[in-house]
Amino acid sequence: MTGRERKVLHIIDELEIGGAQTHLETIIQGSMDTGKTQHKVLALFGKGAFASRLEDRGIPVAAINIGPGLERHRYFSVVSQITAIVRGFQPDLVETHLTWSRIFGSAGSRLGGCQKTIGFEHGDVFRDQPKFRAANWLSQWYIDRYVVCSHALKDWFCTTHGVRRRQVSVLHNCVDVHRFSPTTSGASSAEHGSAEPRPAHHMFVAVGTLGYGVNKRMDIAIRALWRLRKSGVDAGLWICGDGPQRADLERLAQEIGVSEHVVFLGMKNDMATLYPKATAFVHCAPFEPFGIVCLEAMASGLPVLVPDNGGMMEAVQDGVHGHLYHTQDYGDLAKRMGDLLSDPSRLREMGSSARERTVARFSVKAYVEQLHALYDDVLSS
Repeated sequence: MTGRERKVLHIIDELEIGGAQTHLETIIQGSMDTGKTQHKVLALFGKGAFASRLEDRGIPVAAINIGPGLERHRYFSVVSQITAIVRGFQPDLVETHLTWSRIFGSAGSRLGGCQKTIGFEHGDVFRDQPKFRAANWLSQWYIDRYVVCSHALKDWFCTTHGVRRRQVSVLHNCVDVHRFSPTTSGASSAEHGSAEPRPAHHMFVAVGTLGYGVNKRMDIAIRALWRLRKSGVDAGLWICGDGPQRADLERLAQEIGVSEHVVFLGMKNDMATLYPKATAFVHCAPFEPFGIVCLEAMASGLPVLVPDNGGMMEAVQDGVHGHLYHTQDYGDLAKRMGDLLSDPSRLREMGSSARERTVARFSVKAYVEQLHALYDDVLSS
């Protein structure tokens, strides 16, 4: 392919706002800046709200709807729809993102004439039923390389699906460090011109879907806030995200008496302006493969509180960039939140260290360099 751009087709399940979609946008933009790669995105369940963000950046987006085919078990029809898109674009390489894309997109890639495929696993750990295990096990014979975002996820992926470890590469997620900027932790809303309600002096922020399949366990953050406030600390919580769990979480906050101090902000596209208004970031998912939102908070100069399980342990050093706490233990989380607030100078040092680590280890530039090296390796094999 000397002398021309290589063409990469990205196949993803859906283009609603989420970690996999943010990651896709970031790596495509970083690759486009190098001028070496032409990109196109195919969404399997319609365009969704995220499609316009890609199109605004000049990234062409195609969409089909494989839902009816899946419901009727017409799997060959699903593959044929993907095959038609692949033949039309004639990519040098296909990247598949998320489970349905990896299973059906990789098959459609081969039938469409593209013999090189990379399958991304972003952490669909709730899809571990026998049918998904079998499909992923079979996929290793037509996927050249899998990419996962942490060593913890690699262990889960290989153990659960029986995929050969030598086929799996670890590329930690990245974040646009130029988009997120640090500020003094705990600064008042007035200093930032905040439009968000600020019901306490110290505001923690938690980000994630409020769903049941992918459950970020925001209830743990709410209960930890309750425990922290019982100790006399003037703290509150911003929850960013939406989904079917929201009503239950609002009810929980009401029942335990912290509803005045928990603010549900819904879906937000301007997290870069919100993080600097917070004191620290809280994450409560029982197993997070490698959270992009956590990296965004770190890049914004926030210390982070994450469980002692999953991929985020590979980014956060306890006592340096924030604190680890016992997974799903809201009492221990509350203690760690209190520890952060008890020493303002140490809190600021942790925030600065978090920013420095993100710039040094998890920038888009570093990620794209690794990804292009992987492209070269796959395409030359």
